This record gives sequence, C-alpha cells and structure tokens, in this order.
Amino acid sequence: MKKIRRQKTEDRKRKSDGLAFAVRHGMQREEALKAVTITPAEILGVADRVGSLEEGKDADIVILNGDPLNVKTRVEKVILNGKTVYTAD
Repeated sequence: MKKIRRQKTEDRKRKSDGLAFAVRHGMQREEALKAVTITPAEILGVADRVGSLEEGKDADIVILNGDPLNVKTRVEKVILNGKTVYTAD
C-alpha cells in the first residue's frame, strides 16, 4: 500500500511540475488548471459527471496548503466520494 501511495504522490508531483512549467512559459493559469480537470473529462466523455465542482456531479476534492501551480505546495487532505481518504501528518 505504501508503494502505491508513494507512486501516486510522485505522479501528482510530476503533473504539478509540468503545469508550473507550462504556466512559467506562457500557458494561461486557467487553461493549465483545466488541463487536469474539465478537459480530460470532456475528452473521455464524462464531463457531465466529473471534471468540475457542480451540483449533482461526483466530486473528489484535494485540499492543498498553497497554490496548486507551485511545486512546493503539498496535499493536506483528499476526499473521495464524501469520505476523507488521506490527511497529511
């Protein structure tokens, strides 16, 4: 379980690093956030259920301790299907 959690954390960090890099080099901040939220949901044909916080949609929420595009920002809490599944120590 620790190995899986570590891999997921490393994957998230790579995505965050990539978004921060894209914004530093000209991508609009809003477009960078859409690139990991609503845009993939639209591509997969599930934007009616996920990809943005709207009433009636499934919501997995990640609470951060800072700017999501800052590589030093850390995950504080993750809520999936209404249940807290991760809390930082």
